[in-house]
Amino acid sequence: MPLASDGGVSRVAPATRGAHSPRASGESRGGSSSGPEKPPGRWCPWAEGRAPVSWEACGFAPGVADARWRFGARLFSADFDGGNLARVESVTETTFHLWTRTDNQGTPHETHHRTWFHFRVDGCRAGETLTFSFPDFNKQKTLFSDDFRPTYRVHATSRSQNGEPETASRFHMRAYERIPEPVSARPGRDGAFRVSFKHRFDSDASVFFALSFPFSYADVGAMLDRVDAKFRERSSHGEALRARVSYARSLLATSVEGRKVEMVTITAADGKGPRGEPADGDASARDASAEPRDARFDAKQLSHNFLKTRTVPRLEDREVFVVTCGVHPGEKPANHVWNGALEFLLRADDARAARLRELYVFQLVPMLNPDGAFRGHFRHDALGQNLNRHYENPDPERQPACYAAKALLTGAARDERLGFFIDLHAHANKRGVFAFGNSDLRGDGDVETRAYAQLCALNSPHFDLNHCNFSRKNMRAVDKNGERKSGTGRVALFRETRGRVPHLYTVEANYNCSRLLNRVTEKSGDAKSEERREEGGAS
Repeated sequence: MPLASDGGVSRVAPATRGAHSPRASGESRGGSSSGPEKPPGRWCPWAEGRAPVSWEACGFAPGVADARWRFGARLFSADFDGGNLARVESVTETTFHLWTRTDNQGTPHETHHRTWFHFRVDGCRAGETLTFSFPDFNKQKTLFSDDFRPTYRVHATSRSQNGEPETASRFHMRAYERIPEPVSARPGRDGAFRVSFKHRFDSDASVFFALSFPFSYADVGAMLDRVDAKFRERSSHGEALRARVSYARSLLATSVEGRKVEMVTITAADGKGPRGEPADGDASARDASAEPRDARFDAKQLSHNFLKTRTVPRLEDREVFVVTCGVHPGEKPANHVWNGALEFLLRADDARAARLRELYVFQLVPMLNPDGAFRGHFRHDALGQNLNRHYENPDPERQPACYAAKALLTGAARDERLGFFIDLHAHANKRGVFAFGNSDLRGDGDVETRAYAQLCALNSPHFDLNHCNFSRKNMRAVDKNGERKSGTGRVALFRETRGRVPHLYTVEANYNCSRLLNRVTEKSGDAKSEERREEGGAS
């Protein structure tokens, strides 16, 4: 994110380096997120406690022979949005071999990628311990080398003592969290890569297991529905959003299989709510049962006009800041980085977010490859395409999301308003968060390109400047599948604009944990920071 000129950042507490810290990631998602716990009282857009949507509920026929495997009372299944299992075999009463589907398995578009898994287990008893073994996993030695652990989530399907479903049980709101047992990952004698882990069931409820904290196509829709509802809400928080934030949800494109590629546009509000009604609303018209006012969002505080105290560009003069995500559907850490950016930009009470909204029009695309995400793919879409290699000459029929995203970016660039483009990804080999940028062929944009990465490192404990790459070699590189990086969004757009836009980045976040922790300085002029320093001196 760009740095607000009058905002600064607060000190971030050092993170636990272990991949299996209790609730290290699950709490912030409320069901499928990664990152630190959200501050008390902070509203998050993503939905809590949702179970994956079944294929049957979506009318989806994936062409897979079977996605359910029964062994006595135990049932394994992956017939849901983002699910992925190809086969299950019982080795012993408590040990099972599992195989994941390759992307588009059994179709003419089949690829060799088979890293992502997400499945459900029913019929286990409290106190049972099962061993799950993947005998032919894609080689991910680096990913598992530092105690990386998959995630699990207990779902409310257990029954109470009288036999009724426990719809409001303590399991209902359980979030995905790291499995407590360590993972065994090693090459086998046959050359295959083997991954196995154990899990002890603490109830007879259903349990979902996933490679990492999942985020599905349905999760995107549910999250944006929650944001829509919050902006319509006759509450203090709803009033705060309408007063401070201009928000719009639109359809950017439709995928090959007919799914929505949505976009969210966020900038500073003009003091009026949606449909032009006064931002504070008419108190006499509020429903008597509406949510009581929260002291955090005092209506008197909202009446303060920020536009009188600082220079704010006109809407047509604000630069456009585009953030895309989900072109590789199995790279789930990218989804959670995107979710965090959305939550931050929707903060009505944060001076940094307010300043950024005044300076930029943010256009955020949460999922560029909804077909791949729904099918449980790791890297490709429903046609077997790596969409992040098709930005040079995207086909509107075969790569509609890339075509629409490129049109959005080039349009803003032609108007000389494109300030930033960030495409979010995840990385299994290099740790921490880092960026790939472009090397300015003329040389005068290199400093600006690298300066933004340096500012990110100064303001985030997890951003690793040493792993960033801004070389021409990286722009021209050919990956192990023979595809050229010249087709990625950042490189294709750089060439399209002839290097006029320096801030075009691919940002990668590791599945596990940071390689290092940067020291982040407290922002100056912060009253709470001054109080802490005074208290420290007094003690």
